[in-house]
Amino acid sequence: MNGLTKSGTILLLLITLLAVSVAFVGIAVAQQNCTINSSGGCTEQNITAPDQPGNYTYEICIDLNGDTDVNDAGECSNETIQVSAGTVPVASISAPVTKINFGDSVSLTGSGTPPQGSTLTQYEWKLNGASARTQQKSDPTDILVINDLDIGKYAISLLVSSADGQTSTAATRTITVSPPLSGNPVKIVPRVVTAGTSVRAYNMPGPLSSIECRASVDGVSSLCTSAGATVIDSCVSGRLTIPVVEFPTQTGAKKINFTIAESAAKVGTIAKRPIVQAGDLSFLVTPPQIQDATEANFGLLKDSDFIPGGLSFEAQSSIPIASTDTVDFTKGLFYALHRVKNCGITEVVSLTPLEYSGASKDQFVGTIGMPSDCLQGETCKYLIELVGAGSAGGQLIEFDFERGSDVMSVDSTVVDFGPVIAGDSADEQLVEITNNGNDVLTSLKVVESSSRLAATIDATALAPRETAMLSISLDTLATDIPSNYSEVIGLTAQYGADTEAVGITAKYEILEGGEIEPTGGFLVATPASVNFGQLVIGETATQVVEIANYGDADVSGMDVAAPQELETTLSATSLAPDETATLTMVLTIPPIAEDGEYSDTADVIAESGESVSIPISFKVGSESLACPEAELPTCEENEAVDSETDESGCNVFVCVSKAAKKNATKRLPPPGEEPESEKKGISKLALILTIIIIILAIGFVVFVLAVREGWIDLNDYPLLRDWIRKLGLGPLFEREVEVSRFTPKPPPSFGGAAAGAARPIPPRPPAPPSGQQPQQPVVRRQLTPDEKAKLDAYMKEHPEYAAWVKKRYGLK
Repeated sequence: MNGLTKSGTILLLLITLLAVSVAFVGIAVAQQNCTINSSGGCTEQNITAPDQPGNYTYEICIDLNGDTDVNDAGECSNETIQVSAGTVPVASISAPVTKINFGDSVSLTGSGTPPQGSTLTQYEWKLNGASARTQQKSDPTDILVINDLDIGKYAISLLVSSADGQTSTAATRTITVSPPLSGNPVKIVPRVVTAGTSVRAYNMPGPLSSIECRASVDGVSSLCTSAGATVIDSCVSGRLTIPVVEFPTQTGAKKINFTIAESAAKVGTIAKRPIVQAGDLSFLVTPPQIQDATEANFGLLKDSDFIPGGLSFEAQSSIPIASTDTVDFTKGLFYALHRVKNCGITEVVSLTPLEYSGASKDQFVGTIGMPSDCLQGETCKYLIELVGAGSAGGQLIEFDFERGSDVMSVDSTVVDFGPVIAGDSADEQLVEITNNGNDVLTSLKVVESSSRLAATIDATALAPRETAMLSISLDTLATDIPSNYSEVIGLTAQYGADTEAVGITAKYEILEGGEIEPTGGFLVATPASVNFGQLVIGETATQVVEIANYGDADVSGMDVAAPQELETTLSATSLAPDETATLTMVLTIPPIAEDGEYSDTADVIAESGESVSIPISFKVGSESLACPEAELPTCEENEAVDSETDESGCNVFVCVSKAAKKNATKRLPPPGEEPESEKKGISKLALILTIIIIILAIGFVVFVLAVREGWIDLNDYPLLRDWIRKLGLGPLFEREVEVSRFTPKPPPSFGGAAAGAARPIPPRPPAPPSGQQPQQPVVRRQLTPDEKAKLDAYMKEHPEYAAWVKKRYGLK
């Protein structure tokens, strides 16, 4: 009986009391834990107590008549056992994934349950047995972000401690870091550089002396060492010493193509190779007003340097830059923010436009929000990549950030409103604020950084461990420029003599007005496509899809059209606006299926006219690698279900902002019809072409009239004259010539002179009476070929008189 738990001891006492009045034959305790052997005895006598306190009912069975079963009346009864709280805290770890690719990060959420009557005091994280981080806190959860790990497996464990001095047993999760799925992990920054300055290579696969590293400058290739590469930093990673390499660029260079691989044999496996564009554009950076900050290094920054409106700096370009193009980043001045760790970098803020100012188009202002990936108590290193697109140039700016152990904390340092149409408002976002200190937080207030954002807080003071709720709303104007925005909401409070500050970054994307507003019913499938993975013949796999109505009218009479191998069940046939239904799809691989890849569609069609098509795909092979059935999560009221794909291509459901999901879902035009944006573009182009054609036509008519009236002499422009003749446009430029107005060079005269004799030139005919046409004599006899040739030559030389000559001599 050694090792019996407290509940097991109570249970054994109950069994003993029941057995006093009968002959003891066998015991069957909690039928799920106890079985009857051939002698009627019990093979197990312990019940494992549940991990939560409370009252639990068990069925107790005893073989009273020795028939080796407990099916007779009176042999089983229900007994209630009370389980009290344990004496040690309990730790647990949850993670969205257990496999990541090299260079990726993963967030693990640790949870702690204290003993009854006690509180948590500490979270201690370990990575492969070595301490990763220790947090003194009483919160029920703690988040650990793991990144920059080498390829391999890592055991992450969590211990929680309570105020009564007890420590939990370790909760453990294993994270596997795989090689990158594709492409080269090497990162060259900046991606656009001012020729004559340097670029850096991070995430190198090994030392320069042992890897294949070549740099091709404008088509001329050489080894990196021959190209002037130098090591400016190095880090030990596993058995290798990984460097940070700096490459000089020459003035006048236009493009640098890098080839960097573990060895020459692996160069062919690189899917993409870093390319740096070079140009002559340079910048004059004005650093923030911080002590020791320089143009290339802003120094060591604190939380307060980012409050309230973020870290601001100015940049002036050497030449004017075209208006910023935020759609494809082809014009303007941009920055990206990278986290530097273990000689590698990870992009934490993607390319973001600097705000334009100044009439000369050469003044720009950049604002960087407080980095959310730097944890409390850490000092993190960052790199600002400043690039000018369109007029090539770029440079790097470094800074360190020391994140304080905040007395005042928030449950989220980033809120994402998602896409919002210009002129519309977004759903309200809520952030919880906590006082982690041992004294009162006073003068709690909000500092807003934008006219679009508004924030309110439901308290001005917080006692220790007390919380308040911050409400953030977004209102846009119809005149707002479509772009991605990132702004900071600041919180400040007094903690004794100290000032506490926390920044919350608000992200949103403003879209052009009228771009995505749906009308009528509108069906959206999540996920938009389904992958069943690889299955074998006869195997069955199940996947679920959420069907949502994101329109503003009811959808009715829904049904599913699918291939015969796919059995479908729809949980509802009608949906009101914002309602959802679940589509369950069961795929069975028929015996006649051959190995290979297959694709088809399942279509949800409504009698009210709406429909949505869901592409499905699967493979048939000799090994089963089916995607597990993704479970639909339970989301908050202001959230919606969205989907992602894991490393194996299978669907995983997540909860996102409902406003962001609805705004990001664009209504597609009917088949064969262009989207509204394309229609507008085509209409504008047609209008411009019509105006150009009208202007050209008017110009041509004016030109013809000018020639016919004699204001322009085509003989002064022989090339134009010949071109007009070749096109057969000569008659447009001819008109009847009034002899009274013109004195042409007389054409050859053909009279009655003997052949070969000189024929006199007739005098200019007298002017006719006013208002009358001249009566021109017409040559009635047949002209000789030589005479016709002379007249043709005359008309070619004087096309403005061609009509007059033809009439005079009766020519056609």
